[in-house]
Amino acid sequence: MPQNNAPQPYEDAISEALENEPRADELLRMTALLVERRAGLLEDYKTESDAGARLKLKRAIEKIGEQIAVLREEANITQFVEDSVRVGIEMRKLEN
Repeated sequence: MPQNNAPQPYEDAISEALENEPRADELLRMTALLVERRAGLLEDYKTESDAGARLKLKRAIEKIGEQIAVLREEANITQFVEDSVRVGIEMRKLEN
């Protein structure tokens, strides 16, 4: 599915470069969902009085934090690949 109304050659080249992995904007949407989830768990953690439940919540919060960091890194790398593909196409156009 084309992203950002980009011309089809860009989309095809980006899809090929990413081997149909998620685009940067999709990775950022997933990150935002995890950030919301983590915020909810933090609220639950603050109000939970049971030590065992608090420990489980703490572990879940930490795990989601790690996932957020990974997704942000993947989004940055993917954005770099997408931008590189676009620049490469534009460079080839200038050469012709």
